[in-house]
Amino acid sequence: MHGYRHGGPQPGGYLVAIDQSTEERLWMLEVYQVPSRYAAAVSTPGRYSKSMQLLPGGERIGIQSEVGGNCVVALRERTSTWMSGPDPVHKRRDGQ
Repeated sequence: MHGYRHGGPQPGGYLVAIDQSTEERLWMLEVYQVPSRYAAAVSTPGRYSKSMQLLPGGERIGIQSEVGGNCVVALRERTSTWMSGPDPVHKRRDGQ
């Protein structure tokens, strides 16, 4: 819900790295898209991450949205790949 606060064009769906000492944003990545609250049949203004887990090897994070969409974030590359689950506005970055 703080996507706008960190400079994003949508209200949520981001992974944001913050410097703990200065509270400055280091980087921000759109993990999944959030439908516009002005779109037909959208009743909530944003979307939350339900869970995040550092995956084996420590270089990727698995993230599940509140609606059950599953994404994997590659931390070094700062990329997000939608893997599965209901997320009607999100399309895989590889075009599938």
